[in-house]
Amino acid sequence: MNQTPIQHPTEYMQEHFEKGGDIQNFLLVLLGVVALFVILAIVHRIQRGGISATTPNSPLRLFKTTITELGLSVRQRDFLGRVATDINLAHPTMMLLSPTLFDRELDRWWEIRGGMSERARNNARKMANSVRETLFEDSTPD
Repeated sequence: MNQTPIQHPTEYMQEHFEKGGDIQNFLLVLLGVVALFVILAIVHRIQRGGISATTPNSPLRLFKTTITELGLSVRQRDFLGRVATDINLAHPTMMLLSPTLFDRELDRWWEIRGGMSERARNNARKMANSVRETLFEDSTPD
């Protein structure tokens, strides 16, 4: 059996053009490959659906932008993100508007996180207090 060695694509193209091959066919194939990738990207984006952090006017994007602008640390932002995700808040920024709303949503979070270890519960409590102090430092009751 006579097997032909596999050529690198650039070698094949060079050989094709040296033999007087038409560039038009090459461009058509290249255009087809690009079109295929564009179609696959569009289908992927449609299938992904849902709201992501980069979707304009997304509640999650507003929440992430707001907690960053408020000067919270990365750990505080991660904690708030976990709270908002765990209790499935449709508009997580709402809990940042007042101490009452913050405490209400945090109470909901404590209810569903009942199985935490003592150490995890203490760390979460410290983080919740830290976030509350940062957000509402002037809101201590008289």
